[in-house]
Amino acid sequence: MLFTFLALQGTAVCCLTRSDLTGPFEKRTEKELRLFLNLRSQMAVNKANNAPWTMPELEYPQERLASFDTLLARLPPPLQVKISGKTRKTASEFEWSFIFVRVWRNDFSHFGPKSLLIHKRDIAKHCAICLELTLNIVEAHGQFANHSRFGETKVAGNLKTAIRLLSQALS
Repeated sequence: MLFTFLALQGTAVCCLTRSDLTGPFEKRTEKELRLFLNLRSQMAVNKANNAPWTMPELEYPQERLASFDTLLARLPPPLQVKISGKTRKTASEFEWSFIFVRVWRNDFSHFGPKSLLIHKRDIAKHCAICLELTLNIVEAHGQFANHSRFGETKVAGNLKTAIRLLSQALS
């Protein structure tokens, strides 16, 4: 379940990252990062033209990744999944798989108390749905990225193989 969550989150980050390095961050981080980069560009122009710099120096902003729900909602429309605020009663079976994986990953990672019984087939079913979206993102990545070396490396092939093997093991 941890691999499923991390693989999906990681591929969403790769898909969403734009050439200005923004896309997968919280809105506040993106705003601060754009301001920092714009000021650095202006500083370089001033330096190249021997013009004085009067603006204060900014520190590189602390990067805060957007939530899992936000990352999935920001994916391009054929891959997009909107799960924020949905409950078991209001989510489709497809949407519930992402909520299920997020909730159990967070509880496991943060050692939350649990008193529920989880059936192995539930984990397998929900992970398989999440892994299928992950594979779709990897395969469609080049369509949405401004520039990426993702396809030039062995990462894409290895990730596809790992996802397929895990999906087969779950079924």
